[in-house]
Amino acid sequence: MDLRRAKSRQKLKDALGRLLEHQVLEEITIEQITDEAGVTRPTFYSNYKDRQSIVVEHIGEWLLEMKAVSDQYHEDESLCPLDRLTEFLKHWLGSINRDDPILRLALTGRAGDAAMQTIRKHNVEMLRARSRAADAKLTAREINLYAVFYGAAVNGVLEAVITGDIKSSIPRLAEDLAVLIHTGLGDKLS
Repeated sequence: MDLRRAKSRQKLKDALGRLLEHQVLEEITIEQITDEAGVTRPTFYSNYKDRQSIVVEHIGEWLLEMKAVSDQYHEDESLCPLDRLTEFLKHWLGSINRDDPILRLALTGRAGDAAMQTIRKHNVEMLRARSRAADAKLTAREINLYAVFYGAAVNGVLEAVITGDIKSSIPRLAEDLAVLIHTGLGDKLS
């Protein structure tokens, strides 16, 4: 992507973010975004299909960063599995910027189906990759079931973090989640 195109895309993303501070996504027009960004309507459409495309791209970039970090921690054999998971979760939860209106909108489920599908797809792919890496003998049905369960839990935690509903510090929350993921709820609910 050339520099001019990258700048236009960033302007449009920033403009949408500013507009989201005062309006919901469905109320924002393409004209408002282009006016706020200082670009033309053809520039918008040469970069994005619609408003939702900006949100999906933004979420996709964040998820790619998190996948790279996850892969890095997963390969770090100097830490035990529980510590690797804890360190990844600290990084991941710490990457949630409450001041990012596009991320906040997506993680609270108010950015539409495409954003949620992007997050769900990412969660399913992560679970599949980890099950292959661990040589887990999971059937496709089990992977899908775990992915739905895991995805709903992850989305719930992300939403609670970005809305401030969870008051724990990031390190403490990461430790608690890592233990939950690593050991399960069996001994905690019996």
